[in-house]
Amino acid sequence: METSSPSSQESKVVFFSQDGLLELYEEEYNEKYLTEIFGSFLPTEKDRWIEGMDSVQRTVETRVRYVGSNLHEAAARIMFSVIKGHKLSDGNKRSSILCMVGFYNINGYRTTFRPNHLYRKTKEVAALDSQTIDDEKEIGRLAAFLRKNVKPYDES
Repeated sequence: METSSPSSQESKVVFFSQDGLLELYEEEYNEKYLTEIFGSFLPTEKDRWIEGMDSVQRTVETRVRYVGSNLHEAAARIMFSVIKGHKLSDGNKRSSILCMVGFYNINGYRTTFRPNHLYRKTKEVAALDSQTIDDEKEIGRLAAFLRKNVKPYDES
């Protein structure tokens, strides 16, 4: 899967390229995973999906390069941006999960979420009032949640 990454001096966090996002979208396992959690897969607007997810990834990647961010905060920013940014007319919560899981995978981590737990968390984020929340505080909370539910591949 193609990825792009900042120079090792800036960060060791790896992000998807557009080709990598296409592979993520088309991977059969992901369809089964999301259907198990949400009862359906991603919207059929593949080109729009890739464009939207690439935009989110580039924004988070820029923040990692210039402001600094750890892996879990970057994953939380991706999820939060997809859910709250409404890049798509349908499928934002599903897309946020797919991008987060894929992001951890390409960075050497596996998720240990129970599907219903992850579903509830995306619903909680979606329900936050964008007018009154502190985005940075909520991203920090989401990063803490994610940190507890992932493990490096080399750890059992």
